[in-house]
Amino acid sequence: MKIKEFFALRKKRREAVKDAKTQPIMLDEEGNSIINVGVDEDDDFLSPYRDRENVVISEEMAGYLKNATNAIPVTSNLHLKIKCADINENNKDNFSKSIKNYYTNQFYEIERKLKSNLFAVLSTFVLALAFLGFWWLIEMVNTPAILTLIIEIIAWVFMWECVDLFFFERARLRHDKNKILQLLNAKISFDIIRKEN
Repeated sequence: MKIKEFFALRKKRREAVKDAKTQPIMLDEEGNSIINVGVDEDDDFLSPYRDRENVVISEEMAGYLKNATNAIPVTSNLHLKIKCADINENNKDNFSKSIKNYYTNQFYEIERKLKSNLFAVLSTFVLALAFLGFWWLIEMVNTPAILTLIIEIIAWVFMWECVDLFFFERARLRHDKNKILQLLNAKISFDIIRKEN
């Protein structure tokens, strides 16, 4: 790549970053971040595998909501504005319930992952301490250098895994949990849009 092309590409990237940062986040009168959701058919919004008691949103809708909220900080409240051509009270109730059900299920899943993460952190920490203790013992009795080196490496690998799980993986899981709670607590409103003939 020529130097001129390199700097042109770099300039384009800087402009793209600048454009992305200047995209406004729409706010409602209460200061909630607005997410507009257009629904043509109920089947676009609700999972095709739902039953009457446990309605949930479709995976496509969940993907859309995840993508639409990526730029919004988890500290912001959300306002989901669902725009449909035709909606009755039963559909409004189903749409609201489906969002709550979907993100309640997601919340329980992330809670299980956090518990599993905590167990993994404690397990790796105990194993790291055990191998560090074993390494200290074999250092005292003049065992072969290769064996002490292997035990030392194993101990520090477990310690690093413990740090990784606690500080990095757990932080990511907590962020995911906050995003789920943000969507679970979102204000939901409905707008009727008239179809043009």
